[in-house]
Amino acid sequence: MALGWWNAHVVVGGAMVGLGWRVVNGGGHTEYEAAITVTLPDGPSFSVQKVAPNETVVMNRDASLSCAANAIEVNVTYLVTPKAGATGNRVEVKIAKVSGQKPQATGQIWAVGSGGIGQAVTVPVVIPGSC
Repeated sequence: MALGWWNAHVVVGGAMVGLGWRVVNGGGHTEYEAAITVTLPDGPSFSVQKVAPNETVVMNRDASLSCAANAIEVNVTYLVTPKAGATGNRVEVKIAKVSGQKPQATGQIWAVGSGGIGQAVTVPVVIPGSC
């Protein structure tokens, strides 16, 4: 049974972005920790707006990524790791526009990915924002 989505919220170049993840099978969210790395080109602003106690969000810069008037090339890497007692082995991730005050990213989904628990899942995405 898949668990509900958890979403850290960040602002990239003025766009509110939801960094969603969920364990596809096994245990509850509190049995996992998510380390999320957002890699941006030089230029656009970045801030963390919301994280859960078991989420960490960090930002890196990479000059090889591009930034245009309304398109920011971004790589988001998720590393979901189990705590004692966790039994899940698959994770799904998504990057979405956050609309409204709901805890989930309820806007347009820009990119999705999946992988194994304990393995880095990197998702490239172009975010509409400004440099």
